[in-house]
Amino acid sequence: MRRTLLVFLCLIVCAGRAAAEDDAVRKKLDDARATYDKEIEALAKAVTDWFDKREASARESGNKKLVEQIKAERETFVEKNSFAKVSPELRERRSSTRRRYEAALQSAIREYTRLKRDDDASTIEKELADFKLTAYSVSDIESALIGTWRVRLFDKAKKEVYRADWVFKPDGIVESNKGSPRGRWTIELDKKRVYTTWDDNAWETFDLPLNPVGATGQSHDGHTKEAKKIK
Repeated sequence: MRRTLLVFLCLIVCAGRAAAEDDAVRKKLDDARATYDKEIEALAKAVTDWFDKREASARESGNKKLVEQIKAERETFVEKNSFAKVSPELRERRSSTRRRYEAALQSAIREYTRLKRDDDASTIEKELADFKLTAYSVSDIESALIGTWRVRLFDKAKKEVYRADWVFKPDGIVESNKGSPRGRWTIELDKKRVYTTWDDNAWETFDLPLNPVGATGQSHDGHTKEAKKIK
């Protein structure tokens, strides 16, 4: 009886320790998120101040053309969260902020896995995937997409049935060296994909978030797609 009681108490203590560690993992991640949100808020103010300073300088010099350019760049930033025309220092500040929070998410996944809490680890994996999708702007996706991709399609038996190089251009045009030679691409954030339609009415997708070293997707005929950016 005494031995049974000791085992029971041990189980309670061990479970309590695991729960405490779980809470510590979640709290650490929540703290990292709070820090990320504060840093992004401060960054948004820094970008606004940067645009204000540039516009004030352009107005002081009477350069109307530059004023209009800065206003257009500001509008793009506000509407698309695009840092394409923002200073390199501010772009790097945003990148480092995102990297730190991504690292916190990855650390939480490892910790939950160590604690044998696979469901919690899977939940954080989804948070990480959602963060990568929402934290990156349309202009970020476009920058990753533009270039040449080696694309392969596989049938249900995992047999390669197609291989070609696709060139994605900034004007929304995509060209292929095999099959239909030309099509158009669009980014559909709500569907988490890059959608390509070809001149012969076929369609293909890239899944978001876009991975330049191992992108995936689907084709109109049910084939799965794997692709890698080669230049």
